[in-house]
Order: sequence, then C-alpha cells, then structure tokens
Amino acid sequence: LRCMEEKNSSEREKAQLDMDDAQHALEVSQREYLIVEQDRQEGMARIEAGEADVRALEKNIEEESIKTDAEIAGMISTFKEFEAVVLKKNEELMKAVAVN
Repeated sequence: LRCMEEKNSSEREKAQLDMDDAQHALEVSQREYLIVEQDRQEGMARIEAGEADVRALEKNIEEESIKTDAEIAGMISTFKEFEAVVLKKNEELMKAVAVN
C-alpha cells in the first residue's frame, strides 16, 4: 500500500511538473502572440498611413494638373488674342504698302 501511495505521489508530482511546464509554455506562447499581434497592428498602421500619403499625393497631382491645364489654356488664349492683333496690324501695313 505504501508503495502505491509513493507511486501515486510521484505521479502527482510529475503531473504537477507537467502542468507547470505546460502553463509556462502557454504563457510564453501568449507573450509571443502579443508581440506578433502588436507588430501586425503597427504594420497595418504603417500601410494605412502610406495609403493616405499616396491618396494625398494623387490629389495634389490632380490639382496641379488642373491648374497647369488652366494656365496653358490661358496662355493659348492670350497668344491667340495677340496673334489676332498682330495679324490685323500686319494686314493694315500690307494695305498701306499696296496703296503706295
């Protein structure tokens, strides 16, 4: 009977050690999981910030493109007005030369 009690006691001690080892492994795994999860969240935050930067750059590019198109259209309009004045003056000079 004593032998069985010692055996049971030994098995309980071994089971307790196994439970302690399993508990420790679980705690280590949970800490590692938290680190990995934090890294994932930080990575997602960096991705989202990068995407926001890209959207802002795209908006700025579009705004600059519209502004540039408007400036070019204004330059073309000014040139055409100037061209019309020059052509009219040239025509008047040609008529004046042709009369003489």
